[in-house]
Amino acid sequence: MKKLSVIIPVYNAEQYLEECLNSVIGQTMPVSEMEILAVDDCSTDRSMEILQDYAKRCDSIRIMQTERNAGAGGARNLALAQAQGEYIGFVDSDDAIQPQMYEKLYEKAKSGDYDIVDSGIYIQEKDLAILHTADEAAEEQNDEKRCINLVSGGYIVSKIFKRELLEKNPLCFRENVILEDMEYVMHYMCHAKTIGTVKEIFYIYRDTGASSSKEHDPMRYHKNVTQAMQAVYDTMHVFEGYESLREAVEYAILQLYSYGINNLLAAQGTYCEEEILDQLRELRGIRMRTVTGGYDNLYVQAKIAPQDIGIMQWNDQL
Repeated sequence: MKKLSVIIPVYNAEQYLEECLNSVIGQTMPVSEMEILAVDDCSTDRSMEILQDYAKRCDSIRIMQTERNAGAGGARNLALAQAQGEYIGFVDSDDAIQPQMYEKLYEKAKSGDYDIVDSGIYIQEKDLAILHTADEAAEEQNDEKRCINLVSGGYIVSKIFKRELLEKNPLCFRENVILEDMEYVMHYMCHAKTIGTVKEIFYIYRDTGASSSKEHDPMRYHKNVTQAMQAVYDTMHVFEGYESLREAVEYAILQLYSYGINNLLAAQGTYCEEEILDQLRELRGIRMRTVTGGYDNLYVQAKIAPQDIGIMQWNDQL
């Protein structure tokens, strides 16, 4: 068994793909101990040509291809179905990783038989480095720690996941959307019994304007937000012991609610008033179905600005 499966969804990434692949095959963990599953998602540029060239030079690279464009989520699902590594890592094709990332994450994982190991991420666009998993939320998990991790959020790409954890608690990524990893991370943070951390910045998140995680059209962004709100609720409310996690989950939904409202308000002048109002009411309907508590939620009070809370309360009355 390989130590690690690295999954790379690829769509029209020719500008950055070579840097990404070089950073993965250049890890201090021997590439022979990894399988690199690169999934071309029906690219129309030179991405497949680049992948084929690298696969000729590196036996650890396996190329896969979606039958239709399925987004990063669909590409990851295809690779996950065939991944055989002890642990699973994810890298986006326009990003890069530091050379010691997977060696250090794997060593940490083995040192405590951790289900998940997290590390720091550098967001290039914002010149910001973050480690989402705090010390007080690491190690053996309980409800308090799970709530802290749910509220902190985080990225799948800064982590490795024990494959056994994913197989015992299966969840597919949503396809052809952004925000598809939100409920995915939350789901496994709640199912993990132990979480480790390595306090180093390993992942370089480029966050380019052309990134598949970006959506610039307000109405398409609205659709992604509404789907994410519903997906977080659908995934999390069936979790055993949900009531003990409810405020943390509802904070995540309300955060999306706030993003959605502000996105539509910013689109005034681009779309007609009635269309904006219809979408605001749709957001309100999902919020009412998925959030049973109010804005006195301790996580909302601590992390969402009073002005944004006021805007949500205004939208609740539409």
